Amino acid sequence: MVSVKSLDSTDEDSNKLESVKTLDTRPSVDLICVIDNSSSMLGEKIENVKTTLLQLLDMLNENDRISLVLFNS
Repeated sequence: MVSVKSLDSTDEDSNKLESVKTLDTRPSVDLICVIDNSSSMLGEKIENVKTTLLQLLDMLNENDRISLVLFNS
């Protein structure tokens, strides 16, 4: 399960949003995902991570940023 929460928009964000007509009025998100890709994650575990990341990407908009950090030891 993935959910993304952000703080309420600031006055500066509100002013920007008023000038841009868009359906998605939430503030942009900077997201960092730390992923274990070691041998302990083989099979169903890593497939669940991949599925979750794809769902997460679908939730983001063009103003959001995402970083992936992989580790295996």
